[in-house]
Amino acid sequence: SWRGRRLVRRAYPLLFHMTALAFAAVHLFNFRLNAMALVLLPLLVLPQWVTGLVLGWMRVRRGLGAAIALHAIFNGGPLLLIGLLLWGAPKLVVG
Repeated sequence: SWRGRRLVRRAYPLLFHMTALAFAAVHLFNFRLNAMALVLLPLLVLPQWVTGLVLGWMRVRRGLGAAIALHAIFNGGPLLLIGLLLWGAPKLVVG
């Protein structure tokens, strides 16, 4: 209905940010939270939230495939760096 569409359109900014925060919360499982002070939690959430905003913006502007590709690039960068370090200087990385 038109009334429902107007309600969703009005609430869209809040829904967008809440989805980005949910994205950030899911990615907090990448960290060992019991080994660090809870004061550092905002420093962990903020980059994940911004990444969620960027990926959400990419989804709205360019489509789901572009957002998935950008997420793969975000994840692939650090993995490539670790792989290169393990290949080029394994004693430096492993110990």
